[in-house]
Amino acid sequence: MKRQGLCGCGCGQLTGREFAPGHDAKHRGNLLRAWRGTHSAEALNELRDRCWLGLDGTDNRTFGVEIECLVPFAVGRDGLAEALRASGLQARYENYNHCVRPHWKVTTDSSLSADPNYTTLELVSPVLKGDEGRAQLRVACKVLRRVGAKVNESCGLHVHHGANGLGLKGFQYLFSLYQTYEEQIDKMVALSRRGKSNNYCRSLRGGRWSALCVMECKSIKQMVEYMGTRYLKLNFESYIKYGTVEVRQHQGTIDADKIVAWVDFGQALLREAKRMATSGSDDWVINNTRQDVPSLMDLLEMTRDQVAYWAHRVEVLARMGRAA
Repeated sequence: MKRQGLCGCGCGQLTGREFAPGHDAKHRGNLLRAWRGTHSAEALNELRDRCWLGLDGTDNRTFGVEIECLVPFAVGRDGLAEALRASGLQARYENYNHCVRPHWKVTTDSSLSADPNYTTLELVSPVLKGDEGRAQLRVACKVLRRVGAKVNESCGLHVHHGANGLGLKGFQYLFSLYQTYEEQIDKMVALSRRGKSNNYCRSLRGGRWSALCVMECKSIKQMVEYMGTRYLKLNFESYIKYGTVEVRQHQGTIDADKIVAWVDFGQALLREAKRMATSGSDDWVINNTRQDVPSLMDLLEMTRDQVAYWAHRVEVLARMGRAA
């Protein structure tokens, strides 16, 4: 007979496993309440150690990526579409348009600067979701590498996240969250995408946009009109046409790990904004004096692996700047 011990949740019940049936979920719930209620570092660390973060599906929103890059003349846009199809992805080359397609779309982008012997393009995904969507993304990036694609400083990575269920309060808290931590998020991207350095992803800070004014908006449409442009690090205009929020800040890349990490980061931002809207509490954003990247990772309840990834990226970017 298996030796019994006390249940790991602290209830005092004897069990032959670490937790009595159902008590692991109870303990996870208690840890989440301890972390979210009192910001207990001990509770957060146990959640990370047990891999209990992100299990409720709240960050499994739809997403779509726009990868700005260059391919050799010898490949061209048609050639890239053909290579994507040969790898099992539905793909077509189309003239520039803003239509959402059920396939990967290779199109033009007049904002990009070409390098000698290369042609510019934008690769736009269909609506993606979950592990299957991330797998498609990795296939597309593998094809880009195989055909000799590259990026330069004019390129960006834009990620749309489905904003279903976020609501006006969620949008307002998302703006407040991003604006408050923008200087820290800047450390997670290349120099060319930081501060006020890029007209295609302008800063939310600096006086033009007030969190107070955003909080006073009576509708998402009014908030979008107040923002006045889509060329911000966080674009809310996309909600009117596509039902998404677009995170525009990341530098151009064809590295699947970097893109997936940025997708996961955006999903975590929306998850936290929705939680704040539901609970009506943003005290951690307002009162937290630890304005640093680890504090942001804690707030977003990022996993141990995600925290390690971003710590490494921040270190690399600090060393290499524009070249990272």
